[in-house]
Amino acid sequence: MDGMRRRTLLAAIGGTVAASGPTGAQLATGGAAQAAGRGDLADVARPSAHRAGPHEDEIRKLLGRMTVEEKLGQLQQLTWNGDTGPGGGQNEEVERAARSGRIGSVLNLHGAAHNNALQRLAVEESRLGIPLLFGLDVIHGFWTTFPIPLAQQASFDPAVATWDAKVASVEARSNGVLWTFAPMMDVTHEPRWGRIVEGSGEEPHLAERFAAAKVTGHQGRADGADLARADRIAACAKHFVAYGGAEGGRDYNTVDVSEARLRNLYLPPFKAAVDAGVATVMASFNTINGVPAHGNPHTLTDVLKQAWGFAGFVVSDYTGVQEMITHGFAADAADAARLALTAGVDMEMVGTTIRDHGAKLLAAGDVSQRRLDDAVTRVLRVKFQLGLFEHPYVDEGAAVTAPTPAARKAAREVASRCLVLLKNEQRSSRCAATRPRSRSLARSATRPTCTGPGPARAGRSSAPPPCSTGSGRRSPRPG
Repeated sequence: MDGMRRRTLLAAIGGTVAASGPTGAQLATGGAAQAAGRGDLADVARPSAHRAGPHEDEIRKLLGRMTVEEKLGQLQQLTWNGDTGPGGGQNEEVERAARSGRIGSVLNLHGAAHNNALQRLAVEESRLGIPLLFGLDVIHGFWTTFPIPLAQQASFDPAVATWDAKVASVEARSNGVLWTFAPMMDVTHEPRWGRIVEGSGEEPHLAERFAAAKVTGHQGRADGADLARADRIAACAKHFVAYGGAEGGRDYNTVDVSEARLRNLYLPPFKAAVDAGVATVMASFNTINGVPAHGNPHTLTDVLKQAWGFAGFVVSDYTGVQEMITHGFAADAADAARLALTAGVDMEMVGTTIRDHGAKLLAAGDVSQRRLDDAVTRVLRVKFQLGLFEHPYVDEGAAVTAPTPAARKAAREVASRCLVLLKNEQRSSRCAATRPRSRSLARSATRPTCTGPGPARAGRSSAPPPCSTGSGRRSPRPG
């Protein structure tokens, strides 16, 4: 195979999903889609009118004023590096990029005063004043800690996810956080997988219900009309897709999956999130039948953008674009940038391959101007929906700095619904054998039912207790 790249061989033998079997567009419409390797697949990915929103004219005018470098900047997310954690000391680069309009989003910075200070650099010192989008892992709360996602799934009550998201959104946005990397909806049948606690468990229909509930809790109405409110933040459906199918439960490992299993097991929760209006989607670290998800046009474009009409933007996972080199799929950083952009990635998290090589790729014709403009449009659309062009700063005097009594009450109610208690009637466990007097490990008082945001259980209200804020544990490295 002298001189032959691995992806070339995969494409030739049908190893890539995009080249084997029908595409998402074919399955959705019955039409004859072009074969894999047809250039910028995302060029033809246009959102339906009802999803695009009311800001298209403003976006078009702003796009017309932007240079190539400014456009590439909107596709870049860098991380703010605190006292500990990853990031490689990107703080100085973040400030410099904000002043020059060469950055679209900042990761891991929160606090009303801190975020406002950095936002002023972008809004008041850059040429076009395009505001920054601040993102943070708000997984099961911001200040107020709710049960982990897997425990919430065990309630069989999607209302608990909505409560969690509503409380967390108020707390997060008051501290300048506009975007969370949740919900994670990776269905898995692999108990050895370490990230199972963040996700949906093994049942795709349950994952669908919780995905929609969580997105609604964070964002409100599916058309994005509520996103500008002070109690809403943008959600992110992750990890797209089949991340929970990693072989042997080893994170980042390969996933070998048929098209039927992909559509019946892994894709349904993401479709539910898109139908609920999720603003963003995160690509996954794994390969899908030999093709890294960050470079997979079948999933990112054929299915997500074309068949489903997704109007938001796709963000990479942490350095996920450059990791296609490690996968043996991209020859170098420039090739990784080309593969990601043409497959459908719209923003790069922490890695800088798209920003560094985008202009040369554009000049060489390896990435089209239309595809670049499509990616920038998607990022700007979310910023307009969040109301950042009208209100780029948060009220520092109104920042929530600790859980309120109402938020704690909501968290306790959610926790009570998530308890899983087991009864050991037959004394079959080791505990019962060694301690004969322990007749029962525990007893469940109520059997949960999956009812959605409506009445959840007999004798319990489905409405959350009055609260003004929300919770949680944060990781310095999203994904």
